[in-house]
Amino acid sequence: MKMRHPWLLAVIASIVMMMGVDAQAQVEPDEEEEPDGVEEVVDIDQDRTTIGPFLGYDFDEIDEGFIGVDARVYFHMFDFVPGLSLVFNPAFNYYFMTDGSMIQIDANGLLRLDLDVPVAPFGGLGMAFNRRTFADDADLSLTINPFIFGVDFELGDALGGFVQFRGTRHTQSVPEIEGEPATTMTFTTVAFMGGVHLRF
Repeated sequence: MKMRHPWLLAVIASIVMMMGVDAQAQVEPDEEEEPDGVEEVVDIDQDRTTIGPFLGYDFDEIDEGFIGVDARVYFHMFDFVPGLSLVFNPAFNYYFMTDGSMIQIDANGLLRLDLDVPVAPFGGLGMAFNRRTFADDADLSLTINPFIFGVDFELGDALGGFVQFRGTRHTQSVPEIEGEPATTMTFTTVAFMGGVHLRF
C-alpha cells in the first residue's frame, strides 16, 4: 500500500508527540495531602462540551489526507461505573482528493472511561454522510462508522488532545463502461486522526 501524501502522516505524528510532551511537563511533581475527613474530588469531563481541529489520513482505497473539526458532548450517566461517560461526537471532515473532493459528516456515539490519570480511553461507532464530487458527477451516501477507538489526554485546564482510529463503510457508484452495466461498489477504510480540544 503506497501513501500519496506520506508527509501528512509525519506531521500528525509530530503534533501528537509535541502534545504528549506538553502534557507530561504540566504534571505537578508533588501533590498536597488532603486534611483528615476531606475526600479528594475527582475532576472528570462530565456534562461538558469540547471542540477543536484535527488532521487525519485515510488508508486503503481512499489513501488521502484530510482535515476537520471534532466536537464532543459528555453525559455522565453510569453511576455503577465511576468515570464512565456517554459522548455524542459530531465531526466534519474535508478530504484532499487528487481527482475531485469529498466531505464527510459524522454523528458518533462513544463511551469514555476516565481513569483519574492524564489519559482516558474511548470507543464507539456511528453514522456518516459522504459527498464525493468528480469532474461532472457527485456521489451521495449515508453509511456507518463501524468502529472508533482512541485516547484523550490532558494538555491543561482548558485544552486536551486526542488520537483515534476510525473505520468508515463507503459506497461509490461505478458508471457504465464499455458496455458493462453501472453498479455500486462498497468498501471499508481505516483513518488515523489526531487533534486538540478546547473545553467549555
